[in-house]
Amino acid sequence: MKQIINDMSLPQKVWLSFLALLFFGLNIFSFSFVDLTNFDYNTVIYIGLVFLVLVAIGIIGGIKIVKENNEHKVVRFVTFFVTLFVVFFCVILFADYKSSDYIAYLSEWVKTYSGLSFRDCLINITNISNYPQIYNYFLIIIAKLNINSLYAIKFSTLLFSLLLCFTMELIVSYIRGTKFNFVRFALFMLLPMILIEYTMWAQCDAIYVTFSLLAFYFALRHKSKLSFVMVGLAFANKLQFLFIVPILFIMLIVKDRDGAHYLKWKDLYLAPLMYVINLVPILFGADVLDTILVYFIQTGYYGRLSQNCANFCLVFDFFGIDSQSKWYLPALITCVIVTFAIMIVLIVFVVKFSKNKTLSGKDFVFFAFVFSFIMPFFMPKMLDRFFYMACCFGVIFACIDRQKDSFFLSVFCVLSLFFVLYVQFAITEQWIYYSYSFLMIIGLIFNLITLYKISNYIINNYVNISENSSLNNKEKTKIK
Repeated sequence: MKQIINDMSLPQKVWLSFLALLFFGLNIFSFSFVDLTNFDYNTVIYIGLVFLVLVAIGIIGGIKIVKENNEHKVVRFVTFFVTLFVVFFCVILFADYKSSDYIAYLSEWVKTYSGLSFRDCLINITNISNYPQIYNYFLIIIAKLNINSLYAIKFSTLLFSLLLCFTMELIVSYIRGTKFNFVRFALFMLLPMILIEYTMWAQCDAIYVTFSLLAFYFALRHKSKLSFVMVGLAFANKLQFLFIVPILFIMLIVKDRDGAHYLKWKDLYLAPLMYVINLVPILFGADVLDTILVYFIQTGYYGRLSQNCANFCLVFDFFGIDSQSKWYLPALITCVIVTFAIMIVLIVFVVKFSKNKTLSGKDFVFFAFVFSFIMPFFMPKMLDRFFYMACCFGVIFACIDRQKDSFFLSVFCVLSLFFVLYVQFAITEQWIYYSYSFLMIIGLIFNLITLYKISNYIINNYVNISENSSLNNKEKTKIK
């Protein structure tokens, strides 16, 4: 971080300072929405469990930091515990906050499950909820145990968020060849999209992203079976696991410096095998077709091409194109075709580049970021938080590359989601769907800047290198 800041020009430092002040200012501003007087016995139990988890992490991390031979050991130790305190502080402040998703869907699903037998819950699982079955199993357990659904969901999201941050640091430390950094792991917990999810959203994005990143990590480690198991678990949780598929497909094809493949085709069966978890309701009499096609039911739930998402499809909102418009289907098909065309071109380019120069761990992280950003940016019917995985890979890439351009590439992607999802809520006190706003346009501008920086990075670090390699090969051929 120090090196990155030293490389920045004065205007860039001023700009970064402004963004930091804006970020913290809006965080503090949003705290005014919380009423601490509403805390009850269940709240105390929830906060107590969170406290115990953070204490356990604090003890383990604190001991590891103390044992380090580092001249900045005291600063790292203090930073680590201050970060954990801020995490705990945010959990307390937003303990009783109920998102619109929780009020309209999650809590209602739990309420419905509580009035049915276990068998009837499974039979009607696709009629009650439009989420994958594996997540509904968790909601059914909550209903049958008769525990507070808000705190149970938030606590589980917190645990997966911790695992997600742990995985992010695993990837960073493995590629950089360093020891696990507990300070960086703790700081990941304060990233806007991660912090908001386990304190406010009470959503499940951290789950499928965690499994997706674990699949990527195990692929880097040449642990093919474990990687495909994680892909299967990500698939079982959310259709957006597809964002990780392009880079894993590349890792099936390319080889490392020793000529070995990262993933093996023979282990591919493990991914769909894990999806069998979602088919359990069929054994109890659930509709086979609905159970299998749950993801298609999900995609047909919304009637607009952009659902509060600052992506390319937001343009269609400007012209009022929705499911009632004659241009809706042509626009949808066009966006899908464009997305897949870009994906294919990028995959072919990366595979060709790998023949001239062996791809490093940093290269894989960068292209994982590119794929997970490009897909939600151009695909129709995307939600705002579908950039979640891209933000995680962007931050990982900035930690690995530690260059000014990489840092800003990550910052703009994170800020886009931050402005669309968080700032918009902090100002309006509601999630804005079915319309665009000034803040949405700001988010779109940030995403366009990210897209521009991605293009520049590819040209400077891959296209030019590839052209130089081709010229060198031609010259060697002429000499022979």
